[in-house]
Amino acid sequence: MCYLIAGLFAGANGFAVASLAINNCLFLLSVVLLARLSEIFLQDDKVSATAVLVFILSPASIHHCMAYTEALFTAASWLGLYCLYCRGSSSTAALAFAVSSATRSNGLLNAGFLLHEHGRRLLKAWPHSKAAALWQALQAVAFSAVAAAPYFAYMLFGYRQFCTGVYAEQQRPWCSKALPSAYGYVQDVYWNVGFLRYYEWSQIPNFLIASPTLIMSLWGALAYACAQPHLLLTGGLLTQQQLERWFRGSNSSKVGCGGCDRQQRAIGSSDTPKKQDSCCSSKRLMHEVEALNEFYSIREYGQRLQLALTVFFVFGSYLHFVVRRLTPGWVALAASAPVCLVNLFLPLLFSNTDEELLSRGLCIIAAPFLGNLKVFGLCCNRGPLAGTWSWAESLAIYLLPIVPKQEAAIGAKLGALSKDAGSASSVLKSFLINTALLACCTYALSQLQLPKLVSYYIYCYALYGFLTMAMDGTAALLLALLHLHIVPAFYKPWRSLSLTEFWGRRWNNIISLSMRAVVYEPILEGRLFKADPAAAAAAPPPPPPPKPAAAAAAVPASREPAGSMAADEPVKQGSSSTNGSTSGQQQHGHMPLLKKGLATAAIFTISGLEHEWFLFLMLGPGEYHPGYWMAFFLVQVPLMIGEGLLLKQLKAAGIRLPKLVRIAAWQGALLVCAYLFWYPPVQVHSQMAPRAVAAVNRNVQGLVQGLQQLGQQLELGPLLHLGGGASIA
Repeated sequence: MCYLIAGLFAGANGFAVASLAINNCLFLLSVVLLARLSEIFLQDDKVSATAVLVFILSPASIHHCMAYTEALFTAASWLGLYCLYCRGSSSTAALAFAVSSATRSNGLLNAGFLLHEHGRRLLKAWPHSKAAALWQALQAVAFSAVAAAPYFAYMLFGYRQFCTGVYAEQQRPWCSKALPSAYGYVQDVYWNVGFLRYYEWSQIPNFLIASPTLIMSLWGALAYACAQPHLLLTGGLLTQQQLERWFRGSNSSKVGCGGCDRQQRAIGSSDTPKKQDSCCSSKRLMHEVEALNEFYSIREYGQRLQLALTVFFVFGSYLHFVVRRLTPGWVALAASAPVCLVNLFLPLLFSNTDEELLSRGLCIIAAPFLGNLKVFGLCCNRGPLAGTWSWAESLAIYLLPIVPKQEAAIGAKLGALSKDAGSASSVLKSFLINTALLACCTYALSQLQLPKLVSYYIYCYALYGFLTMAMDGTAALLLALLHLHIVPAFYKPWRSLSLTEFWGRRWNNIISLSMRAVVYEPILEGRLFKADPAAAAAAPPPPPPPKPAAAAAAVPASREPAGSMAADEPVKQGSSSTNGSTSGQQQHGHMPLLKKGLATAAIFTISGLEHEWFLFLMLGPGEYHPGYWMAFFLVQVPLMIGEGLLLKQLKAAGIRLPKLVRIAAWQGALLVCAYLFWYPPVQVHSQMAPRAVAAVNRNVQGLVQGLQQLGQQLELGPLLHLGGGASIA
């Protein structure tokens, strides 16, 4: 077509005019297809028109009107979606998606629409016909293969040309990779495309240009997730009726929006579609809660606990025998993606009632928090799972809230990773002390009338006691069985002299070290995946640096800028020692301040998102008030930076604050932040904190009663008659 149009114009500009004409026509086709898709799915002409206008006026629309591949890619992608969801033709959609993947490499992701749609049809057909469900599975594989074929054909062509063909005289570095890609190598080496390489001061204008689109996209995604929570929970694979049948059986009553529809037909309602959608959303949410409650009632707690432990065991074995054998990279991430997805929703096996509140909380910490961090670190060759472990050790590290102690190389500093929790007896002693601390704190909170700030301060120690009790108990068992040396979960946080020391070295080292390995270090190093130690050892040694560079490298890497997360402990690595390398530790002292600030902000942002997910699962959509805990963690970044700058100025002026003043300062700042952001969602907008206190008191009371009964059976009643039978709850 380009040749035909170019023939109409004389001169050397014929192809330029032809390409511009074709791309503008394709852009117009994309607009028409998007308008049609919006009208069908949104059922609102005004919203559809707004979506089309936003698409036309977006900063990226300039690429659709020039001689570039974006217009063809967008038109093919919209056409595939229209054929798949509006016409029901998977074959035509697969061909359209194949054109998109032949045009741009990210068109490979369009195959996910085919997998999702046929997965939805498979689940719908499964209760009625296994043969039909199998047919849908075969169609999903076949059509997604058609959609992805051009991309892999291109990679195969490049491999045959440059690795085994006429241009294979000089072996290319990318030819020996597990998934050789000439395009990926060109992007990495010649275009400087890589993980977080775009984050530079010179790119700030581009971020400002893209910020409206980014903000609108994020806001729209959050609004959609809040309006359609059942789609978020099921990924859109199950309808509301299917959810009910899965939980209640085939004899369930009609659910979903049927009640709304019957009521509207009975009264002749003329409500607008928005009001009807709001009614349907509330009905769907109510039925989802009813379905989960029915599931909890027909499945005993012991059965659900066994299922959760079985899932952990299977996933841990899968990670050790399958994912560990893959080369760290995107293939390993894709192989472990189902594990991370299931971990996100695994805590729903336990209800958020008073009896199972603590079980759900512990499962959230074990699966979405620590489990996914360790899995992601394994795929990147980082974190606690990336070491050389036996099956039993790997399973224990994945299942339990622990991080193994690392042995530092000569001259290297590992910070908290080099600390040892001690023997099994010392960890058990810590477990008993912290259990007693938790019992005392919860007793004081439930029985004494305390001022609000005092009660909030005691809540902090109750949280500390609960987390250390949960982590030290499992750690003591592991030390006794496997004789591993592990890092202490908490390292006397009350002795911190600054917020940086508190968050970076003393508070919840299990999560902070895992986060540091998979978030902080990749940003500083500028790469997501860490090189395999075996491959690095086999590589030829680099040439010796010149003397000035060697002298610069000999400078200690302890000059951290004030306010960064590593200000008090500059080389607190999570996985470099695991992989037997300390080069990253020597480079961190010379990292730009922008990267350090970005890495610190990224850690607290991800921590805020994880804690928001914790709140959502613990409270449910009815009591969940988003944003509080995210704000709590985000405000720590400017506080730490300001604290570091202030301490630096005081040191330059020769002023040295007493330790008690520094401790009171950071604890006061943290308590104010907790008063504003931490406690409102669990103490004001909901009663999660008092419910957790009551649950701990019930468990303590049950333990005391059990000891009394045991003492009576052993005729040791006078020795074990604790409290004269007084009630703790």
